[in-house]
Amino acid sequence: MALPDIERLIENYVRERDADAFMSSLHVCSPRQTSLEGRVGLFLYGNRRHNWMYDARSLCRLVSASGFTDVRSLPAGETTIPDPGALDLAERESESIYIEARKPRPA
Repeated sequence: MALPDIERLIENYVRERDADAFMSSLHVCSPRQTSLEGRVGLFLYGNRRHNWMYDARSLCRLVSASGFTDVRSLPAGETTIPDPGALDLAERESESIYIEARKPRPA
C-alpha cells in the first residue's frame, strides 16, 4: 500500500515554511465546493480526504497489530511481489510511504 508520509510532509514544511502548502498536502479537509461541478463530484465520490496520517513506523505497527506478517516499508519502485504487472510502484513517490505485508494463511 502507498499512503502519504507525515514525516516527509513535515520535513517539507520545516524546509519551506509554507503553512498553506503544508495544510493542503495533508488532504484532511475538503475545500468548500462553490461550483456545480465540484458539488456534483462531492456528491458522487464523497469526501476523498484522509482521516489520519502515518509515518513508516506507525503504519507498520498498525498493519502488524491487524494480524499481517512480514510487514516492511520499502523504497519507492521496489517490491517483493514476483510479478507486480502494471502496478505503479512509484506513484506519488515524493510524498508517500510504501508498505508490504502478507496476510497469514488460515490454519
